[in-house]
Amino acid sequence: MSDRRMFFKQAGAIAAASWPGVSWAREIASPGITEVVPVPVAAAVAETKDIVLENKELLLVIAENGQAQSLIHKPSGQECLAVGMDVPMFTATQCRPYDNELQLAYPAKVTSFPAEAVRRNGDRLVVTFAHVGFEATIGLKITESYIGFTLEKLEYRASALLRPRRKDPVEETLFIQLPVRARKNLGDWLNVTWDEAIAVNLLATDPYARVDCKPCAGAYIFQAGTAEEVATEGVGAALIVTATKNLLDRS
Repeated sequence: MSDRRMFFKQAGAIAAASWPGVSWAREIASPGITEVVPVPVAAAVAETKDIVLENKELLLVIAENGQAQSLIHKPSGQECLAVGMDVPMFTATQCRPYDNELQLAYPAKVTSFPAEAVRRNGDRLVVTFAHVGFEATIGLKITESYIGFTLEKLEYRASALLRPRRKDPVEETLFIQLPVRARKNLGDWLNVTWDEAIAVNLLATDPYARVDCKPCAGAYIFQAGTAEEVATEGVGAALIVTATKNLLDRS
């Protein structure tokens, strides 16, 4: 790409980023090229049922099927998710799904069911696990430093059509799961990945949350969930995306 073309690309991106309704830039990777282009998040989301959660530092977009679509560090415009990975943001796990309808498709062993739909209702997310008949209500707390998620309720909502359905318990949940782009460093104890510029942290906000980070190719799968034998409802975690120098002040 010539210097002249590069100049106009960069100038256009800077100008577009200042327009109302145009959100922060997203990194687009091509073979041998990394360029930053403006992403009109507000306009795009207005045409869909995607959910946008944001504070002054991060912008998280969740599709109506329950997958995280984007996680932007707003001051830099960097995309912090490993995009293109088929990772559900919410799951419900049953040790033995004995319901007759489920046994036609799944063996009677530990099985994790992804959410089938999510919607926002004020300061809550309502997540539907239709396969197992449960609905989760996740409270949101949006501050300038973090976005908090709390699994407030997990309720059995299956309706009886021709016959009553068997209610099998949910032993474990994931109320946040994000495929975060791998950075230079990983802090297992704090559940954070960072480099010289940006840190992404999924932090438990009470003693009962199960937080974890699972490495995979080019990414870390950040998770926060519950275990039935410990606690299910009232368990929380906080998502932080910030400049690395600010991380300890945020957490």
